[in-house]
Amino acid sequence: MRGIALSTSSLILGLMVAPCGCLDTEPKPVIESIEVHDDSNSDGVLSPGEKAKIQILLRNGGEGDLVGPDFVLSTDSAYVSVTGGDTGSCGNVLQPEAKRLCGSSTVEVAPNAPPGTNVHFTFLVTDAESSSWTLEFSLPLLATAANPKIETVEVMDDDNDDGVLNPGEKAKLRLLLRNGGASDLMRPDFVLSTDSEYVTVSGGDTGSCGNILQPEAKWWCGSSSVEVAPNVPPGTNVLFVFFVTDDQSNSWPLEFSLPLLATAAKPEIDMVEVLEDDNDDGLLNPGEKVKIRVLLRNGGTSTLVGPSFVLSSDSAYVSVTSNDTGSCGNKLEPQAVWFCGSSTILVEANAPGAAEVSFEFSITDKQYNEWNLGFSLPIQ
Repeated sequence: MRGIALSTSSLILGLMVAPCGCLDTEPKPVIESIEVHDDSNSDGVLSPGEKAKIQILLRNGGEGDLVGPDFVLSTDSAYVSVTGGDTGSCGNVLQPEAKRLCGSSTVEVAPNAPPGTNVHFTFLVTDAESSSWTLEFSLPLLATAANPKIETVEVMDDDNDDGVLNPGEKAKLRLLLRNGGASDLMRPDFVLSTDSEYVTVSGGDTGSCGNILQPEAKWWCGSSSVEVAPNVPPGTNVLFVFFVTDDQSNSWPLEFSLPLLATAAKPEIDMVEVLEDDNDDGLLNPGEKVKIRVLLRNGGTSTLVGPSFVLSSDSAYVSVTSNDTGSCGNKLEPQAVWFCGSSTILVEANAPGAAEVSFEFSITDKQYNEWNLGFSLPIQ
């Protein structure tokens, strides 16, 4: 009996002091990584004014299985709201050291959020046994890395087709915009303005520069109409402001300058014709009426727009009696020629033979440019 009792007592003691490997161990959810995706400008960070999705990679850092973990994402930030997908699943069973992407949550950042603000989030994990863990993380709100730049400025549809701004003309300006940054430029709009006393933006001062410009992408913005005053001194530089705003309420004031240049049109007298003279010899004779017609050539590199003329002479031997003013056509492109309207003159009967009569042929175009041309004809 004593031996049996001892044996029993020893067994009981052994059971009490022997380590037991059957005790339960605890899981421990840990945030392994945080991913910002599907954000408006595709740069993987939260920026003022944009929507994005946040997805957590959860790791079980404990020694027991994490069974059926669910989550709730929240923040008390005044600048960020969790608008959808704030609850979800992180998988079924996460064994120790296993990782699993949880469902993504949609967040919205206020446009007035100061860049550089850190936003604190709470990620509450609950498992199937109603155990819970409060995990925390922070994300910065960063200004977009989009960087709109003016690639090209084009002057088009200008009155004289030379691609520059001239005094007295209307034209359209069109800009090629390039995104020189690392974030997408989201639906940029523009406002074109100038404070020049010589130029007004008369139409199309606002418009679009496309939908989404990825980094290094380029897009032609809508054209804007401008009007140049006729009294502007040639050589004046005009400063324009091209104000770009994206749909995240980011804005960039871009500037460029354009010179106001004198037109490169150059009217020249190509030929002078005497016609309908009394004796049909094509010459000026004492005592007769004739018509003079000038063939005008544009010897410049800009179109000559709507040229009109005034014919005059200060000679005592002739007088311009009618049609001293008239048109030289609508538009004369470079090297084009056009007969101007004819003018009637009367040669005095006492005009000496072999006298040389000087005429002034003044040209004005619709851009208020003036040229004083001259020619001479003999009286025979």
